[in-house]
Amino acid sequence: MPAQKQLYGLYGEPRDFALPNFMHCETIEYRSKKYDWHIEMHRHAHLFQVFLFESGFGQLQLQNQLVELREACILILPENTLHGFVLSSDVQGMVLTLSQDFIETIFYKSPQIPLALNQVLFLQAEADADRFKHITQLIQQLYTELVHELPEKKLVLQSYLTLLLTEVFRMYGAISGQKETNGSRSTDYYNAFRQNIRQSRSPQKSIQEYARDLRITDVHLNRICKQVAGQTASQVVQQFFILEAEKHLLHTEYSISEIAYSLNYKDPAYFSRVFKGVTGKSPKAFRRG
Repeated sequence: MPAQKQLYGLYGEPRDFALPNFMHCETIEYRSKKYDWHIEMHRHAHLFQVFLFESGFGQLQLQNQLVELREACILILPENTLHGFVLSSDVQGMVLTLSQDFIETIFYKSPQIPLALNQVLFLQAEADADRFKHITQLIQQLYTELVHELPEKKLVLQSYLTLLLTEVFRMYGAISGQKETNGSRSTDYYNAFRQNIRQSRSPQKSIQEYARDLRITDVHLNRICKQVAGQTASQVVQQFFILEAEKHLLHTEYSISEIAYSLNYKDPAYFSRVFKGVTGKSPKAFRRG
């Protein structure tokens, strides 16, 4: 199959940027105003977002939840989170969007940070006012750096991003009462497992093979995944490959059979059943949008 550039859009507009080291920052009001302050339900495959709400109010709609946004807060939305907004016209704040792969690359030696942030989080400003103020300053500095062409721009952006997400992680830890540790043995195994999945994306391995690479049993690997992520090892693998399939469906011209075979599904019909079971749509319907 021919290689194709994989491009992504934020809100359905023409896809004009590429992964894996994607980073974008803008004011919340800039994007919201274009959509008359009502952004329909959508999700971003492979993209992670940090929202900084400073003033105004609105509602966040998640798949099965409606959340009122009436106080200054930080909102974390991990990749593939179905969400939408209805916001007041006086809303003020910033939104940072970046690729999930970029986060995991930056925090390769501190996997507890992307793991902790891999969930929907609401961090109220008043719960840690000093850190909220620092995060506000960091995201403003990052935004300024993004819009200017200065020497060593990539280095500075990565430094700001590392500081920003580390401060968000610390704020989460302070509010939730979790200790800032270097991660448990289970977390280390889980992150090594996820890294192995990414590296062996084609072809897939069996759970027994993944476990053997970690020098543990498949039963132990399942126990770790349930403890850390609330999923079985098979579900973790399945989720990754379904996201890969979505990427191909949206951003390449590969046939459904070609996508199935490239991801090591030997039967395209089985691939289609699995895909529909996870996403609620057949691959063909998903591609049509």
